[in-house]
Amino acid sequence: MNLSLAPWASSNPSRFPELAGHLRAMRAMLGVVRHGSTTRAAQAMHLSQPAVARSVLQLEEACGMPLFMRGARGMMPTPLGSQLAARIEAMLQHLGSGAADAQAAATLAARRPPCPSVLPRPCRQGNCAPSWPLPTAAANPWPRSGWA
Repeated sequence: MNLSLAPWASSNPSRFPELAGHLRAMRAMLGVVRHGSTTRAAQAMHLSQPAVARSVLQLEEACGMPLFMRGARGMMPTPLGSQLAARIEAMLQHLGSGAADAQAAATLAARRPPCPSVLPRPCRQGNCAPSWPLPTAAANPWPRSGWA
């Protein structure tokens, strides 16, 4: 038994970008796998039942094969559907941790002083005296008046 997610994984790698555009459908599929029906998944995801059902159908069309066995009491994933759901779950966790890492790095970068390589040359050498002349009080075009 081949455990790859054929047909796109091995025979036609150019089909992967088709699936990458179905992030909403992948989330809907996970909801159906977890809750057993489009109705319960839609309630849990705060979406309409037709939107969830449509997303699952779009994902099945993109994969080119059924991902669920449908019955009177709900939907059960096929073996391929279970495998795809596990991979989608891992992908979403990976995306979530990557987003959290990026947000933490951005927060840290906002609090960090500038890197020495972006400072003017005198400051990098330890002499932070400016290499340009500073204006003197006599050169100030707006002298301080008696009122403050």
